[in-house]
Amino acid sequence: MGCKAFTPHLVGLAKELENKPFHLLASYNQRGTPAQAKHEIFQNGMALLAPNVTVSMHANHSGVQGTGYVPYYMVFDHHGDLVYHHQGGPYHGGDGTAVLDRVRTMLEQVPVIYTGRIPFERHAELAQKLEKGKQLNKSLLALAAALGQDPNDAELARLQNGVESYKRIELSRVERLLGTDFNAGQAHLETLAKAFLGTPWEYDIQPLVKSVRTPKAQKFHGAASKSLAKALGELQKLKSIQGNGAQVLNPLDAEFRATNRKKLDAIIQSLDAIGDQGSATPAGKLSVQLLALLQ
Repeated sequence: MGCKAFTPHLVGLAKELENKPFHLLASYNQRGTPAQAKHEIFQNGMALLAPNVTVSMHANHSGVQGTGYVPYYMVFDHHGDLVYHHQGGPYHGGDGTAVLDRVRTMLEQVPVIYTGRIPFERHAELAQKLEKGKQLNKSLLALAAALGQDPNDAELARLQNGVESYKRIELSRVERLLGTDFNAGQAHLETLAKAFLGTPWEYDIQPLVKSVRTPKAQKFHGAASKSLAKALGELQKLKSIQGNGAQVLNPLDAEFRATNRKKLDAIIQSLDAIGDQGSATPAGKLSVQLLALLQ
């Protein structure tokens, strides 16, 4: 079936673009249940903790009258507009994996800070600098100064909304990194803090930087992160099963669970210990998510 030759490529693209502004909505449009939909995405090679993949059932779009044979793909730009759709895969007139390069090319046009689709008139230069993300601290300070002079300016309000959205996304990325690689998360947080230094938007960044710098935090969060990294490493060593075109780790598959039961139980036990910390550590939050799949 065409989807078995095509879907693993999309899942692979999601992994490749994990830290890019890309999200894969994988819709299961055949007869089945939500459980089957989740099982199938893992059969196509999805990672156990994929942050940019959502699984859905029977998705459709008003701009596409019929998807014909599966698999069918739709590409949306950073404005949320449907810009292209076509049959994917090698069969039934599909265009193979052309969508992969299409997405990679489109990503080159995605701004660092998204400020909306409406052109700017009075603050076009500042908007352009923010979108490119170059000399970000200087641009953010300029925005803050402009807001101080004219707090009711509608264009400046739009720019501020874009900045706040960017900060939320980056802080979410920091939290995930702190859970899986504490040193990398701390480094990314320090970079973010420098970009927002001296601006009105640093209020929740600087306290976080100080909190993770303390020896107690280094020990507490660092240990949890290392424990989670070790558990993830052990998961990668489990015996895989045949998926759609390749060997996969499918935590929802009965054969996978039976084959790896003893080692899986040991991993679950270690994740339970990390998860007991709950929201106290980023690693604890991720462990709870992973446990929901494995148990």
